[in-house]
Amino acid sequence: VRLFAVSLRDGADDRQALWEQMIANFQLLADEAADKGVTLALQNHNNRNLAATGADVLAILDQVGRDNFTYILDTGEWLGSIGASPLGASDPGVDIYTFMEHAAPRAAYVRAKIYRVASGREERIDYERVVEILKGAGFDGTVSIVLQNQTEGLADTEAVRLAAGHLLELLAD
Repeated sequence: VRLFAVSLRDGADDRQALWEQMIANFQLLADEAADKGVTLALQNHNNRNLAATGADVLAILDQVGRDNFTYILDTGEWLGSIGASPLGASDPGVDIYTFMEHAAPRAAYVRAKIYRVASGREERIDYERVVEILKGAGFDGTVSIVLQNQTEGLADTEAVRLAAGHLLELLAD
């Protein structure tokens, strides 16, 4: 079961209090799920979410501390990433790949966001770098494509075909 961390509202929230409640809630959910043989997976998410950086993800996983509480790495949903921006552009002052390097060793599953792939290679996320990070972390789980097709005139089916080819080529090396 995929889970998201708490998201903050505009200046109205006590981050520490929300953090502590979130951890307690995740522990409770994980304990209930374990009784039924269910695995829960935290997915990193954007700017306002308490799992917006690699350090956030690791802290949540460590503090929840349950064997059935794992992690889904979303390549396009980090603090400063293109997925976090309403303008559709990443923040050049934030290195999302460092976040991935921190969190990848704990990933059980990867959601590969695809934004622009008309050239045959994803243009917004450096998947050569992402795959090197995953390989370096010893990742051997599933990688799924999450299409966010931003190329006018490119059919979704063609975008998925191109993205799959690009990722398969990189993962095969």
